[in-house]
Amino acid sequence: MIPKYDRRSELKQKLLENLEQNILKFWVNKTIDIENGGFIGLVNESNQAEKSASKGAVLNTRILWTFSAACRYFNSKEYKTLADRAYNYISEFFLDKVHGGIYWELDYTGKPINRRKQVYAQAFAIYSFTEYFKITNQEDVLDKAVILYRLIEE
Repeated sequence: MIPKYDRRSELKQKLLENLEQNILKFWVNKTIDIENGGFIGLVNESNQAEKSASKGAVLNTRILWTFSAACRYFNSKEYKTLADRAYNYISEFFLDKVHGGIYWELDYTGKPINRRKQVYAQAFAIYSFTEYFKITNQEDVLDKAVILYRLIEE
């Protein structure tokens, strides 16, 4: 019988390999939007990226959180680059610079098509900005998270 600690170590290694080789690699290979910036909003049931699909706030903030956390865990320059890409896209296109908050949905070119400010999206933006702050230590990133938090509280 394998001791308990050996099984945990083996399981951890298999999970990390699956994370990098399957999950993260999928997002790297299938969703980077070279033409319009950010990430493609939909991969269909045939595993094909739909370049004209809209882009949602929750998906994009989850991508930012994921690559920020992966960068911290794996100390990866590639994941940092992808986190930067996600953060820059969210900041440029999803943030409403007039009224504050994060738009719910953009078209594939980055134009808002649903300007609602749902708490769900604001919360995911806070999570992702704080995780991104951990890899950048940029005060303006943390400031954006605090502003969104205060917006929710109001």
